[in-house]
Amino acid sequence: MHQINRLGIARTYQNIRLFAEMTVLENVIVGMHTQSKAALFNAVLMLPSYWSEEKWLRLEAQKLIDRFGP
Repeated sequence: MHQINRLGIARTYQNIRLFAEMTVLENVIVGMHTQSKAALFNAVLMLPSYWSEEKWLRLEAQKLIDRFGP
């Protein structure tokens, strides 16, 4: 199942719950974290590789928003 998810295919249920206190961009980034390659260790220590991955996620999320709209 995790291999299918890595391909970008995920099962969602019709009960969509967004984080109301977050922006559209932030909500999309949350959904993309399964595509992240950053290790938990790097995130906890906020190493440069973590920030690089976060930057990539932000850019990719913005591309999706630009393509499909907010």
